[in-house]
Amino acid sequence: MEVPISRVYQCYLEGPEAPKSGACKAVVKVGGTQPLYDWTEVNQFEANGHHKQIVKNGTLCAGGRDKYVGLDLLRKDWPVSNLRPDANGKFTFKFHAMTPHATKYFNFYITKDGWTPTSQLDWRDLKKFASVAAPTADGNYYNMTVKMPKGMTGRRLIYVVWQRSDSQEAFYSCSDVNVRAPKKASAAESTAAWEDVGRAIAHNDLKSGSTVAFRVFGADGADIERHVIEVTAKTGAATAWPAALAKKVNATSSIFRIGVVGANGEVEPVEAASGNSVFLSDGYPGYSFQIDIDTPGGNQGHAAHAGHGAASTASSPTSQ
Repeated sequence: MEVPISRVYQCYLEGPEAPKSGACKAVVKVGGTQPLYDWTEVNQFEANGHHKQIVKNGTLCAGGRDKYVGLDLLRKDWPVSNLRPDANGKFTFKFHAMTPHATKYFNFYITKDGWTPTSQLDWRDLKKFASVAAPTADGNYYNMTVKMPKGMTGRRLIYVVWQRSDSQEAFYSCSDVNVRAPKKASAAESTAAWEDVGRAIAHNDLKSGSTVAFRVFGADGADIERHVIEVTAKTGAATAWPAALAKKVNATSSIFRIGVVGANGEVEPVEAASGNSVFLSDGYPGYSFQIDIDTPGGNQGHAAHAGHGAASTASSPTSQ
């Protein structure tokens, strides 16, 4: 699950060899780096719909696999995504499938009132709120718009089961979220709705003098915009330069915004290495983005994790 991002994918994007968040560091400490490199493998080969029998209580995020035991650690510091339904109470989930399969269903669950990330996650803690039968993949993505349950806001966990129809195999994911009340559309916002299409990920601190460019591509792949910042000693930390870039983009682009959705409904940057989402205006379907980095000495890299068939994906820490 990419939007809202799952625990295993979040930790993979932070970099298995040197993750940034405390929770992802703990995942590596208890299970090593290989589970993060194998982020596509949180599965059961012979599930065949019998998820509650095969995936035992307390092992849901690991899909019942000892290999992924770190994903079920009881911690309050798991990175959290903001999840805000639209004015109709719907939200579009984006599942990144490296290899799309014939699908029987995706089942969506949310934690009930009273559950906390420091509590063991059991099946009885979950409420099923949606099921999407036989969705069609768009390239390597399943985009599924579903109705969110009313009143279930605040800190939650979204649990998703993907059951294949061409085999007994099933996949499992946990996404830590802060569910906000549905956004109320105003006259001013009616022509500019924003859709979460990916993330701006900082894998490294950057040296002073580095430049970071946010590139915008049209639906046909043509370069449309380029927004550039020069990194200083003050803004070079991995927790700082994404926010600096976001402020530049938000002030100069009508196509994209970077940040999180604040209480006022606006997209606002946060000081975090992996906490800023990238939002696309609904007036520009098919547009994509890429974040390019140039460091003193000519080293280049990418820091974007972009959805919707965007021009780049997350780079490894060594590329910067």
